[in-house]
Amino acid sequence: MSEDNKPKTRYERQAEQDDKRVHNLFQVRLDESLGDKLRDFMRQRDYNANQALKIIISRFFTGK
Repeated sequence: MSEDNKPKTRYERQAEQDDKRVHNLFQVRLDESLGDKLRDFMRQRDYNANQALKIIISRFFTGK
């Protein structure tokens, strides 16, 4: 198999997907109080940070 036709590794495929999504990546620093509230929200519902933030932001924009 030539170098060009070599199957991509998992890491190469992941890097390509990350490149496509980078415009949707947001980072924020929270003050201690808001960070504590977010961690409580996550813990109560057994969510990771990504899941919790998606739900919070979706509810904000949809009004639900």
